[in-house]
Amino acid sequence: MGLRVLQTLWDRLCRLCFARAHLKGQRQVVQRADCPTSPGPRAGVKGGGDSMDGFSLGANYWSRQGGPLMWTQFNPQVVREELKAAKSMGLTTLRWFLYWPDFEPSPGVDNEACWAHVDEFLSLVQEAGLKTFPTLLVGHMSGQNWDPLWREGRDLWTDPWMLDHEESFIRRAVTRLSSYDSVAGWVLTNEWPLYAGKTTPEVFDGWIRRMVQAVRDHDMQNRPITMGDGLWNAMGVDNGIAVELLSRAVDIVGPHVYPENEDALAVAMASYVHCALAQGENPVLLEEFGTTDAFGSADGQAAFYRSQLTGALMAGAVGAWAWCLTDFDLPQQLPYAHHPFELTFGLMTTTGQRKATGDVMHQFAEVSQGFGAVQHDATGILVPALQTAMVPFARGPEGVLQTRVAQAMLMTLAQLGFNPRVLREPMPSQTAIIETIPTLPELDDCSVIFLVAPRIGEPLRQRLWDWVERGGHLYVAYSHTFWFPQMKEQLGVRYEGRYNVIETLSGPKRLTCHFGDTIDFTLPPGMSVPFVTLGAQGAEVWAHLEDERPVLFRYQVGRGSIVTNAVGWEASPVRLESLLALYQSLLAALNIYPDIQIVGTSTQLARSTTGRIIAMNHGERPSGLRSRAGSLRDQDGTPCPQGVTLAPHTWWSGYLS
Repeated sequence: MGLRVLQTLWDRLCRLCFARAHLKGQRQVVQRADCPTSPGPRAGVKGGGDSMDGFSLGANYWSRQGGPLMWTQFNPQVVREELKAAKSMGLTTLRWFLYWPDFEPSPGVDNEACWAHVDEFLSLVQEAGLKTFPTLLVGHMSGQNWDPLWREGRDLWTDPWMLDHEESFIRRAVTRLSSYDSVAGWVLTNEWPLYAGKTTPEVFDGWIRRMVQAVRDHDMQNRPITMGDGLWNAMGVDNGIAVELLSRAVDIVGPHVYPENEDALAVAMASYVHCALAQGENPVLLEEFGTTDAFGSADGQAAFYRSQLTGALMAGAVGAWAWCLTDFDLPQQLPYAHHPFELTFGLMTTTGQRKATGDVMHQFAEVSQGFGAVQHDATGILVPALQTAMVPFARGPEGVLQTRVAQAMLMTLAQLGFNPRVLREPMPSQTAIIETIPTLPELDDCSVIFLVAPRIGEPLRQRLWDWVERGGHLYVAYSHTFWFPQMKEQLGVRYEGRYNVIETLSGPKRLTCHFGDTIDFTLPPGMSVPFVTLGAQGAEVWAHLEDERPVLFRYQVGRGSIVTNAVGWEASPVRLESLLALYQSLLAALNIYPDIQIVGTSTQLARSTTGRIIAMNHGERPSGLRSRAGSLRDQDGTPCPQGVTLAPHTWWSGYLS
């Protein structure tokens, strides 16, 4: 896959020191003479490797013998048993870790005893018929940061001496590992933001290009690279790791998903939402997700796994790797001594017995095999650059708010039977004076676009309006300010409230839609949603509240239309069930329907380019599927003339003919 080159100067420094924890152990060491003393000039990042074949079903791996200390307590018999169990479970890939304090006990010094165990491990992997992704810089693990003893508080993003050693360790590690056929790709780090701290996009850009280049220079097979950062910035987290800069450097982006929410459906659909918002130029890999026995029952964990696996597949992910393969019996060893719930995240117990989550992985191996690439329908969600990027010269709280709106749109459309693609506004140039109008060819595959917020740049707005004029339909979600200088001509509305005052609505609200139903929105006591007072000035009022205030407007533009919403239903901190009815009525008025009707809520589905369908009922009640055109068939070809019924927390896989 091609990667663009972005040449950027390092011009800002970010200093954060993290507390250090030291592990002690015997180490056999050999001094290396190839540790550089200065970084020197850096070339641009070159093209990446091939993506993985099929759906990569895998697990993150430490042996139960030692956990993070497995390389100094290596037990080949235990490892062989664990690898055999992984293979029998249907897994294809293991992500494993070079625990930095053990592998480089002194600056430029390699622990040859650990590397000898790595050689033995990879021979066992080859014997088991698995593929692996080694993780190279491992300073954070399972709730604790683990420094090499010699770091001494140096900044991992900006300290020149530290950067030299990070790069050198990567170069030496890749040189050692690149000859192994069982190495299928590279993970640069493990949740680096938790270890290195927050940075800036400028500093991050230089860092990621430098470390990726260190891999490229020593891997003649050009295997794919992922950073291992968790891709939390795609969910609105402002840690300085700009999604677009990351995508330009690596080949795969990898969300880490561990949801916690009062909304059961939001937890169930967490991997779907995160992987969907990660969509872009690069394949998406659900790099980490998992459950611990400490937080729930076996049945509850199995239901969670079914939701996360199907959600990742439906979002178009190329794989999903569970955290983690095995439980640990290490209650007095750090980090488990202070994070004991980390002991039981495994797909199997410390005796090798497969757990309920392992059974789900085994079942999903059959479902995901040969599924093919996800085929998105003609709906799309357009995310402004502000959701993940710094737009000169500030970002503000936009990331969290716009993520909430995008999540509401994704979940609502999915429950209606749609599987929208996610489009992103390109980051604004940091150097050009004149911005070009973005091409966004994916836009032309959509008949309706849901715009997360009317806070986009003028070049994108011009591209959108051209698309509308040619027959597209644009839904513009609420914002208390619209970044459109000519609202009358562009939206057919005008402001009628006080200047720059954020208004709110509270209490139960009845929405009367001129194109269909009356919809009741029930807001919990003490909760409000944002609102902006608008009036029609060329647009048609499509809905109003019980006090006659207009809140939804439709404006004809060429052969298409723009629908503007004055109420931030999607911005509500609590998901509003009535949003389903609003979207369903709105899409029906635009004559847009899914090919397969979902009977009930809490269910979603996706189709693939191979003709396969997968559906998942995330809820506590049965749901159903009914075809609007054609007939549904089970995976074995059996016709389903009455449609399909899904029991709670189960998936269905089949075809539409």
